[in-house]
Amino acid sequence: MSTENGPLYDPSLKLKLVQIVHRHGARTPVVPEIFKWFSPGTFLSSCALAPQLHERLLSKEQGDSLKGASQSFPKHERPMPVHTLYKEEGGGLNETGHETSDGFKLLTAKRSPGECDMGQLTDTGKRQLQSLGQHLRDVYVARLGFLPEKLESPNTIHLASSDMARTIESAQYLVAGLYPAGYCHPSANLRLHIRPHTSEFHYPNYPNCRKLRTLLDEFKTAQLPRVSPRLHELEKKFSRYLPEDSPIMSEGDAKVSHLDVYDASACLIAEGLPPITGMTERSTESLGDEYAKMFFEPFGATEQVMRLSMGRLLERIAVRIEQAARNPSGARPDATKLAVWSGHDTTLGPLLVALRVFDGKWPQFANNLVFELFEQNPTPPSSFLSRSQSRHYVRLLYNQNPLNLPYCAAPDQHHPSDPAMCTLEAFLEGVKAVRVTDSAWAKECGN
Repeated sequence: MSTENGPLYDPSLKLKLVQIVHRHGARTPVVPEIFKWFSPGTFLSSCALAPQLHERLLSKEQGDSLKGASQSFPKHERPMPVHTLYKEEGGGLNETGHETSDGFKLLTAKRSPGECDMGQLTDTGKRQLQSLGQHLRDVYVARLGFLPEKLESPNTIHLASSDMARTIESAQYLVAGLYPAGYCHPSANLRLHIRPHTSEFHYPNYPNCRKLRTLLDEFKTAQLPRVSPRLHELEKKFSRYLPEDSPIMSEGDAKVSHLDVYDASACLIAEGLPPITGMTERSTESLGDEYAKMFFEPFGATEQVMRLSMGRLLERIAVRIEQAARNPSGARPDATKLAVWSGHDTTLGPLLVALRVFDGKWPQFANNLVFELFEQNPTPPSSFLSRSQSRHYVRLLYNQNPLNLPYCAAPDQHHPSDPAMCTLEAFLEGVKAVRVTDSAWAKECGN
């Protein structure tokens, strides 16, 4: 159930865990060839703030040279104090992840003010994620009292990100909105978990999964002849930018694809700039919808494709839900209450497909998917229901809108008054076939 102000919260249900999977904020294009289409300085005002991590983290490599640097940032743009980057390797955690993180190296590279790199989070993107964090604070701190007003323990929040500068920064700014200056205790040394690209799970890792690569190539090859007439019509608007042999989607080489044209317009529109010549905001949106069907629907071709694409992220989300459901409320005051998974459009699209709720639209910057776990409040002592019969429910919100999962449609699979509130059993059964552990994934990939 929801209203104009967002989803409703039934007072008979106690919130136990929140997890959010989000796309990074607005960025610059990721293909160098595309910058040739723009006039010099197109994104100059979009990257006025140098992308720097908190000075305490930077000091590990740069000494005290950045002391006081944060004071030069406008208040809403100061980087979030993430003090430690954990790099997950070999089943363990390497606390010196900041030294080997590709994303960290990009964040700490020296640049001139306003200089934009390829794929860099812009100032608009920072504000988008900070606004998302402020929304989470409004709901889960101010409205529900689920999260503490002041962050005092690093265990309260689990932070994870792909090893890319734009997702690392996006996670920082989300938490900056959730816990702004003055609401984060010095002892709450936040930790950000990243992984090597070879074992990344925030997006379909087909470069490192031979089986997935083979399956996707087969499905996409079969789908290309079925390009819609609407797509052909839209592509006439930007044919000037592409050579005749350009692929519709990137094949991993240097060629500019048709999809890159959509991305270029989306980046411009996010900055309040006109899209590329020949395109409008409306045609850009339509183009994104057409490409979304072509790019994301193959990820739902079979349960195996869904499992190898997003199964490891779903496994982590589901395990946290199972653990929280087993723990009596209040039994572990240091338990994690919020998990943040900072990813990409290629995180949200395939994940929504695997959950069978994909809406056919390209995920926009800062779009997000929230998983909420609820517990039915204990029944009065006079009730004939025992404590063991208390129920748990899982609800998904996409951009604050409740989703009705197809495997929770039957009356006994959701809350009596809310079809979006899945029983825990129905949810876990619905995702069972597309969950996979790291070791099982590697074996099934043929690695």
